[in-house]
Amino acid sequence: MIYVSDDPVAARLTGAGGAYELTSEGPERKVVKGFPRTLTELYRHAARHGRSVMTICGGAPVTFDTMFGRAASLSQTLGRRYGVTRGSFVAVAMANGPEWMMSFIAITALGGIVVGVNSRGAPEELLSAIERTGCSLAILDVERATLLAQATSVPSFARIVVGEGDALIRQGRDMGFAEASDGVSELSLATVEPDDSALVLFTSGTTGYPKGALQSHGALAHAVALAGLAGTMTDLRYESEFGRSIERQRRSNHSPTIVAGPLFHLGGIIPFLRCMYFGARTLFSGKWNPENVFRIIEGEGVARLGFVPTMIWDLLRSPAAGPANIGQVLFISSGAAAISPALTREIAERMPQCMLGNTYGSTETAGYVSMICGREFLANPMSCGRIVPSVAVRLLDENGRDVPPSEPGEIAVRSPCVMKGYVGDPEATAASFHEGWFRTGDIGRMNADNLLHIVDRKKNMVISGGENIYCAEVERVLSEQDGVLEVLAYGVPDDRLGEKLAVTILPAPGARLTDEAVKSYVAARLAIYKVPRIVEFRDTPFARTPSGKLDRASFLRSRSLG
Repeated sequence: MIYVSDDPVAARLTGAGGAYELTSEGPERKVVKGFPRTLTELYRHAARHGRSVMTICGGAPVTFDTMFGRAASLSQTLGRRYGVTRGSFVAVAMANGPEWMMSFIAITALGGIVVGVNSRGAPEELLSAIERTGCSLAILDVERATLLAQATSVPSFARIVVGEGDALIRQGRDMGFAEASDGVSELSLATVEPDDSALVLFTSGTTGYPKGALQSHGALAHAVALAGLAGTMTDLRYESEFGRSIERQRRSNHSPTIVAGPLFHLGGIIPFLRCMYFGARTLFSGKWNPENVFRIIEGEGVARLGFVPTMIWDLLRSPAAGPANIGQVLFISSGAAAISPALTREIAERMPQCMLGNTYGSTETAGYVSMICGREFLANPMSCGRIVPSVAVRLLDENGRDVPPSEPGEIAVRSPCVMKGYVGDPEATAASFHEGWFRTGDIGRMNADNLLHIVDRKKNMVISGGENIYCAEVERVLSEQDGVLEVLAYGVPDDRLGEKLAVTILPAPGARLTDEAVKSYVAARLAIYKVPRIVEFRDTPFARTPSGKLDRASFLRSRSLG
C-alpha cells in the first residue's frame, strides 16, 4: 500500500491555485510550481533581498548584497586558481558562520559539489571524508587546518584557510579567505540541471564508516519548498487553534531562525537555505549555551524554534527562562529524536502560547517525510505525523512486500528529495533501494488515522542529544585499541539526552584497561559526542549467534532483565 498526504490544510495549499501548487516533473514525481529547481535559481531569487540582513557576524549585520558579493569573489578564485567547475568535489570543514555560507554558495554556483565535513570530528574523520569523496580542495577554518596539520599522514590537496594561522598550517599551499579576488560584485551562475549533484552529507554506516549521501540541486531546492510549505501549514494551524493572527515578521518563513545544529547536518543546511529563499535572517548560537540562545530570541524577535529535545530540555531548565524569551516563542518543532511525553507536557504547561510539532526524515531524504503539529500532536505525542505532499511511503517486510495495514514494516520513501546514492559505494546504494524506493532502515507503523509511528530505529544506532551515533563505528575504533578483545556499544536511557552511549568491553588476558583510557582513545579518533559516557568491563566472553557474531540482542535482553 502506498501512503501519501491526506492533510486537508496541505491539500488546500498544494491544490490548483494554491501557494504551493504541485506540478508534475515526470512520472510519479511532483514538485512545487514556481519554486526554484536548482540552487543557482534559488540564489538568483535570494539576491533580490539586497540590503536586507542575511546573518550576523560578531555583532555586525551581513546583508544579502555583502554575502553574495563575497561569494562572487570567492567563486571566481575557486574557478580560476583552483579549477573548480561543474562536478568538482570541494570539502568544507568549518564551524558555523558566514564563511561556511559563502563557501557553500561559491562552490555550488560553479556547479561544484560541497562535501560537508564533520567539523567536530577527529583528524581521522576529516581526512576520511575528504579522501573518500576525492576532494582536490578543502576550505577550512584555523582549528580544522591545525588538526589536519597534526595528522601523521596528510594527503596532498589544496587548502584555503579561513582566518589567520601560523606556518604549521600553511605549508606553502594555504591562502587567507580575504585573498579572494576583489572587485567582483555579481555572482556568476553556472548552467546546472535539477539532477546535477550539489552536496554530500555524511550519515554513519552499519559497517563502521560514515557514508556520503549525495544530494542533487533538485532535491535541495524541493526540500526548501517543502520547508516553506511546512512553515505555512503551521502558521495556519496556529491561527485556527489559538484564534489569533500572526504578524508577517513572526510567521514561520519570515521570522529569524536560530541554527543551533551544525551546517554539515541537514538540520542546519535546510534552515539556512529556507531563510535565504524567503529573505529571513539566519542566526548562529555558537557553542550550545541556553543563555546565549535566550539573548538571541529577545534581541532578534525569534518566534520559531527548531531544536532537538535535549536543547529544549536545557532551555526550560535555564535560570534565564522567562516571559521575555520563552513567552514570545510561538512554535517549537522537534526533530532528530523523539520528544518524550513528559517534555511535551512541560512545554504545554510552561508555554501555553506555543504550538508544538514533530517531523520525521533522514539525511538520505533531505528532511521532510512526515510532520505533525498542534492539537493532533498533543493527542498523538508518539506519532511523527502525516506524510507530506509530493512524498510517498510504503511499509515493507523483509522480502520487499507491503505489510498488511496497521502492521509494522520498514519505511520506504519515494520523493524528489531522495538522494542519488552513496558516494563511492555502489553496493550500499544498491542495497538501500528497492524498485525505486529508498529503504530507510527505520521500522514504522501506520495507524487507522494515517498517522505514522516509528516503532524501531536503524539497527544499532544511538541518538544522544539529537546526534546519530552508529555503534559499529565506535566498536570499530575500540576494536583497534590494545587490550580490547571484544566490545559492544549501545544506548542507555537518559532524561536529558534521550540516550547515553555506553560500551561493554571484554579485555584481552592480562590487559589493564581503564575507563579514562578507553574514552581518551575514542576522543582522539572520533567526534567528541561519539565518546562513550559509560564504560563497563566484563570477564566472560559475549554470547554469539549461530553465524559466530556477537549476540547483541541477547546481551541487551540480559541487561534489561538485570
